[in-house]
Amino acid sequence: MPDSSAARRTGHTGRSYWQVLVRAVVAAALVHTAFAGLFFALSAPLMGWVNVASVALYGAAYTLLRQRRNRAALVLVWAELLVHALVATRALGWESGFHYYVLLMMPMVFMSPVRRARSKVLLGVALAAFYLGLDLLAHHHAPLVVLTPGALDAVRTVNIVATLALLAHLANFYLRAVMRAETRLHDLATTDPLTGLANRRRALDVADLHLARRRRDGAPMSLILGDVDHFKSVNDRHGHEVGDQVLIAVAQAMQVATREADTVCRWGGEEFLIVLPDTGPAEALQVAERVRAAVQRAQVPHGGETLGVTITLGVSTLHTMESLSQAIARADGAMYRGKVEGRNRCVGDAPDDTPATQRELALEY
Repeated sequence: MPDSSAARRTGHTGRSYWQVLVRAVVAAALVHTAFAGLFFALSAPLMGWVNVASVALYGAAYTLLRQRRNRAALVLVWAELLVHALVATRALGWESGFHYYVLLMMPMVFMSPVRRARSKVLLGVALAAFYLGLDLLAHHHAPLVVLTPGALDAVRTVNIVATLALLAHLANFYLRAVMRAETRLHDLATTDPLTGLANRRRALDVADLHLARRRRDGAPMSLILGDVDHFKSVNDRHGHEVGDQVLIAVAQAMQVATREADTVCRWGGEEFLIVLPDTGPAEALQVAERVRAAVQRAQVPHGGETLGVTITLGVSTLHTMESLSQAIARADGAMYRGKVEGRNRCVGDAPDDTPATQRELALEY
């Protein structure tokens, strides 16, 4: 069975590829429309009608792409590019610059997510052979249509500009696709999938940044560690799906009650950590109380009733040269003292003298 994440990545890449093709088809139709007008103006009706036919083919390819008949559209685009390059180069000569468009096909071959590596190599070799054959044909046979030097220069200039513009568009589109993919991967690596909050990894990264700043300029920093009260009994009585809804409701309440600069994360299980930059102990307790009250107001519907939710929060403010793990441990100790004292409360940090047996009891029903 294929890996689902790999399939998703292929899906994202595939959509980007076909989006590029749609835009390339539109751009090519516009270029050929301009060429049709140019050739009719230069009294070269044969090439004018060839470009009219190309516009019609690109219109058909665009329709096929909109109908999700992507492979048929791709075959049509390939046929048009190769045949047009052959006809235009044979008619006007190598100096006309129509062979440049064959080079545009090479990145499209190797960027394709729908071909295997071997198929890409074979197509690339075939494309290179076609290009070399086109070169030999053009240099061993005189052009069928003779344009004035000025007109030929104009045609070549248009082809150079169009080719560079299309290459720039392709590069820009795929750069943005790569950046979007990197953003998605970063979000997956730093976001809790259930609650949408930052995960432990992201919280530690943010906390480390604020800790470095604190050591540099002395800015205060506080932490709030919270644990949902009686969460085990919720899972046992109502099931894990209801437990998940409780966690989501708590996460939403915490986000509403905290400040923009604060980072709320799911620390693990039913525990949540809030990183508060530029915050001393008194203000941190105020934030914790807002969070506690917001969680208490949260209601989780279940059947014909609503479940009430509460949370116990421990608060610590970093001491000079204290490590992050030490500050979290003090918040953890304060939180467990709050559990022992009755839950649904905020407790400031203090030396933790809660025995281990009391901590275990505090997590029971």
